[in-house]
Amino acid sequence: MRFTRVVVGLLVLPHEAAHAVVAALAGLDPEVTVLPDWDGSAEPLGQFDADIPPETSTWVIRLIAVAPLVIYLGVAAVVGAVSRSTSLSSLAAALVIGFWASLSDGDIAVAANPHAARDAGRLLVPPSRWSRFSPLVTVGTVLAVAGLVFV
Repeated sequence: MRFTRVVVGLLVLPHEAAHAVVAALAGLDPEVTVLPDWDGSAEPLGQFDADIPPETSTWVIRLIAVAPLVIYLGVAAVVGAVSRSTSLSSLAAALVIGFWASLSDGDIAVAANPHAARDAGRLLVPPSRWSRFSPLVTVGTVLAVAGLVFV
């Protein structure tokens, strides 16, 4: 089971890297951890965080939180434009891109309440009521990726 968690943990690295790239472009110092220690009920496979200076704009914090969605929808559009939509590789690409693009409960919590992240000085915030919509956001993300890759 540990081997499986490590492999899947490494698969989430591109998702976390999307957060990190946007954070670095915004002048923050990103930290990415695969298989982080966690005290909550869920066991995250990857974690992104950064110190947030008090002067950081809330729209920058929101953009960092949703960066995987924005970046990987763009990747899906490119894949859809250059591939045959009936190929097995397109299906595999759509599955992986959908996985990377999907927002976690934490991503949604930060996007919904960037003030809490800025006040805490970190991108880790308590869960919000918006986090319960994570499954719907994931379904919407996967459908958007599939539409971009296959249409």
